[in-house]
Amino acid sequence: MRKRLRRISYTSNTEKSDKRISEKWKPYIIVICTAFIFLYLTVRLIEHAQVKNDIQERVEGGNIMKLYVQREGENIVYISTDGAISWSDKRNPDFYMQMTEEKLTDSVFNIPIKIVNSSDNNLTVGSGFSLYVWEDSEWSPSEDDGLFHDDMGYSVPSHSTYEMTCDLQNIRLKAGKYLITKTVIRENDRSVWTLSAEFTVK
Repeated sequence: MRKRLRRISYTSNTEKSDKRISEKWKPYIIVICTAFIFLYLTVRLIEHAQVKNDIQERVEGGNIMKLYVQREGENIVYISTDGAISWSDKRNPDFYMQMTEEKLTDSVFNIPIKIVNSSDNNLTVGSGFSLYVWEDSEWSPSEDDGLFHDDMGYSVPSHSTYEMTCDLQNIRLKAGKYLITKTVIRENDRSVWTLSAEFTVK
């Protein structure tokens, strides 16, 4: 009986000792955890600021051009200034058009584009396009507008991409900033969408 009481007393003392040790280190653990969280948040904020500044510098320097998506009859325009990584007001379109080359020279007779369809629906796109040039702080129809096209429609299956060239019919573009637009039809509801992308000619 005495041995049992001693064992209980010993266990109780051990628990008290462990508790004292735990209480002793508790402030240090809190400080370390707080410092780690602060460091993590600081690093994330710095990274976010660097990415934002990098994008802003590239936009101001003309290295990144805007992408636009708009449904016919609606005022909402999806806009991306970082190559479709993010979109305005966090509204992500299910499909869009990109330039495979954002900078062209005046010796190029074809404009290379890519239709990206990440939706669950197929798209239909033709070879026709419209071309605008940035003049006097606004988009004006270019003299080299893409009026030459056939009536062939090309299917862009869901979750796929389709690359094509817009034929300038041997016309050389002058140096400047341009906007190319193409019309696509979403096959499930026959809705018409305008996809646009900016590019520069050096």
